[in-house]
Amino acid sequence: MLKNYFLVWLSIAIGGSLMNTFLWWMEEMVLSTPNPGFNRGFDYIIFVFIVGFILSFLLSFPSIFIIYLIEQWKKIPFTIWLHFSIFVIHFVGTIFFIGFELFSIIGLIGYEIIGAVAYYFLVYKKVVEIKSNAELIDSE
Repeated sequence: MLKNYFLVWLSIAIGGSLMNTFLWWMEEMVLSTPNPGFNRGFDYIIFVFIVGFILSFLLSFPSIFIIYLIEQWKKIPFTIWLHFSIFVIHFVGTIFFIGFELFSIIGLIGYEIIGAVAYYFLVYKKVVEIKSNAELIDSE
């Protein structure tokens, strides 16, 4: 089961970094006036992705670890309030440290959506399948 939480953690890091790299590209190349003296080549985009991957890998670990401890160690089942409270903590932290900037809020929501979808398919759905299989075996 720990492997599934690790895959959620990895999907948040990769998916969130891809999304933030795309947002950065949109902000730098499409939505603002480009600076012709600044080279924004492919290597710079790769650098932005790698830095974003490392940061999201480090920053998403505490949330995934807390969810793992609550759900597996304390045996408290999935609740939407647990995930909503972690989202509120992330939102307040984003507002507090970065400010109410449109791209940071969009990036945060993107990370949360990627994390929720990955959690649903990699953890929650597997737990429901295991429970339903156990109930089928018990009923026979």
